[in-house]
Order: sequence, then C-alpha cells, then structure tokens
Amino acid sequence: MNPTIRKFKEDDIFRFVSRDSVLDEKERSLLKYKLRSGPAFTVELGEEILACGGIVILWPGVGTTWMNVSDNISSHKIWFHRTVKRMLLQIISIYKLHRIDAAIRVGIERDEKWAYKLGFTPEGPLNAYGPNKEDYYRFVRLKGV
Repeated sequence: MNPTIRKFKEDDIFRFVSRDSVLDEKERSLLKYKLRSGPAFTVELGEEILACGGIVILWPGVGTTWMNVSDNISSHKIWFHRTVKRMLLQIISIYKLHRIDAAIRVGIERDEKWAYKLGFTPEGPLNAYGPNKEDYYRFVRLKGV
C-alpha cells in the first residue's frame, strides 16, 4: 500500500514524530506559523504521519521550504521523492516562484544529497540559525534568473 498525500492540518503536528527527534515546543510553534504562511501537505500511511512539508511564501516570487520526515518513510522513498518533486513543481507554477530556498542542518548528509536531487544548489552557511542555535546551510533553487 502506498502512502497518501493531503492538505496539512494543524493537529498533524501533535501526531507527528520526526526522524531526527521528537518536536519540542519551539519547533511545534514554528510549524504552526509555517502552516499559515503557504501551501503545506501531509503524507500518511493509514493513521501514521510519515512526513509534513510545504513552502512559506515570503513575498511574491520567493518561498522557503520546510519538511519534517519520519524514519518510516524509508520504505516508500522512491514514491516520496517523486511525489515531493511533483508537488514542488506544482507550487512553483501556481505561486509563480523564481526562488525557493531550503535550510539544511549542517552534518545531515542525507538531506543535502536529497536537496541536490530536487534541483537545489548550495548558497551559504547559516550560523546559529536553528531553533536551538544549530548551524544550517542554505540551498537554493532558482528559475529563470
């Protein structure tokens, strides 16, 4: 059975466990903000949430991605990659985005590799950027620039 994708709902935050950690209060607050700031989706398999993600529209033409993923997505990684890539292209088209960026925590090679596969390229460091002052690296995907 393949997972399904649907519009993200705020109470998904309370049903979700990240593959990197349990979400703390700061991260839950940030997810609530992101939900109100652009398109967002949930991937689920039965009652289990496998991933949540979306794009915060910062201003016309520019968005920043966000995603939280469960360990259990690994059983569906090809489906997940194709689905995320398709959704990303749809959002770029619908919102007429020319720039999308992604902040990836330093040292998480799996996420960096995936950013490349989705068409992002590295842009620069984001020191003490995370909710707990973790260092991140900014990746960007530009269209027509």
